[in-house]
Amino acid sequence: MKVITLNCNGIRSAARKGFYEWMRAQDADIVCLQETKAQEHQLPLEAAAVSHYTAVFLDAERRGYSGVAIYARREPDSVIRGLGWPDFDPDARYLQLNFGNLSVVSLYVPSRERRSCAPGRQRNLSRTFLWRARTFKEYGALVHHRRRFQCGAP
Repeated sequence: MKVITLNCNGIRSAARKGFYEWMRAQDADIVCLQETKAQEHQLPLEAAAVSHYTAVFLDAERRGYSGVAIYARREPDSVIRGLGWPDFDPDARYLQLNFGNLSVVSLYVPSRERRSCAPGRQRNLSRTFLWRARTFKEYGALVHHRRRFQCGAP
């Protein structure tokens, strides 16, 4: 199985720079994207036109902010959008596709250097998110008896 992950720093910008041609040439089974920075209705036409892939996007409530996506050659059995954490889910940082006993996750962790948020609050969000993500990763797989492939950080 070939899996690629990419922080695209804006899917529209990446598309203008040839992302979709590059993606097709990679011939990956799964492509995880972080920091898509677009609402679904703002996506370039190429986003939906990638043949042989199912695309699942998770958009942040705030336009032009964060967001994650996964392209997969196979249709997922189920999709989990977010973790059920009110502090993080509006930012669209966690997307999970389940295929049988395998879960593939595209995760975008907030940066501590971000200036759009008060430094103390951002640092606290980053620490909390990292702790919760590690806990979820370590114990979630055991509880649910699933294999997990996590793209992004940490």
